Order: sequence, then C-alpha cells, then structure tokens
Amino acid sequence: RTETGYFGELRHYKVNCARYGRSYFNTPRIYCDGEWVGKFTVDIDRNFYHVVVYALYYETVTKDAVLRVDKPVKGRYIDVVANKRRESLLRKELENISLMSLSLKEAFSLNGMAAMGN
Repeated sequence: RTETGYFGELRHYKVNCARYGRSYFNTPRIYCDGEWVGKFTVDIDRNFYHVVVYALYYETVTKDAVLRVDKPVKGRYIDVVANKRRESLLRKELENISLMSLSLKEAFSLNGMAAMGN
C-alpha cells in the first residue's frame, strides 16, 4: 500500500481470447495459451482510480514443427509489440495490443475484481 493507492504483482494472468471474439487461429499463442506476470500500480483519488500495468512477461509452449515436440517460449511483452529500437509499436501487433488492453482493463475494473473474487 502507498499513500495514494496500491502496488503489486500479476501472477499466472491469462487472457480470455474467446471472450473478445478472438480464436486460437487468428491470435498469437502468447495471448491464447500464455501465462503472464508483471507489476501494477493503482492510484486512487476521491471517486477515481488509475491503473498502470508494466513489466509484462509471458511464458507459453509452442510446437516445433520439425521435431514435433513442445518448446517453451518466453519473453518480455515490449519485445513482441515494439520495433527493435522501441521507438514505435509494430502495426501488425495493434489488434493484439487492444486485446491485451481490454483484458487488463476488465480485470482491474471494480466489477471485474468482484467477479474474480478479489
């Protein structure tokens, strides 16, 4: 707890792709199968709150087509959605960034927290 709100960690967070009309075939596996960790802050000011989620990191398993074995894949979210110099977001990832944003927004809404039992 801080003077203006809270801070904490996300652990074992999963995006529900189907809830947002996304399928396994049109969404990268890091979103459909990935498990996420990260950090967040919640700043509270009278009747409003502001959430910042950062340092997102994912882990998932992918199939190696040649060897036909599961291969762990993990990394930082910024490395997936931004160009190498981190000057801008990749255009091809904008739809997936929206998916992640909607998922986190719902998870941190007061209704979302009540539904999750938090």
